[in-house]
Amino acid sequence: MTAELRELRPEDSDALRGFFADVPSDDRTFFKEDISDAARAGERWIAEQRSVRRLSFEGDGAVVAFHAVAGCRAHETRRGLAPAP
Repeated sequence: MTAELRELRPEDSDALRGFFADVPSDDRTFFKEDISDAARAGERWIAEQRSVRRLSFEGDGAVVAFHAVAGCRAHETRRGLAPAP
């Protein structure tokens, strides 16, 4: 499988919503932010400059992973990878 890794864009809200809708409810607790409203979360993530968030897409446009690196303090970061369920 070959996937394209790129930053979030405003036009990704539908793909992001679809991806997070497939995340089992028990696994949603692993996200720092509330992903029940993926469109709103996506808007915040696109606008926020302190963290790095990326999506991995298959050739057909399906999101296969969500990546995040968030700065907490000068000496620490939080990293996360959420593969498609």
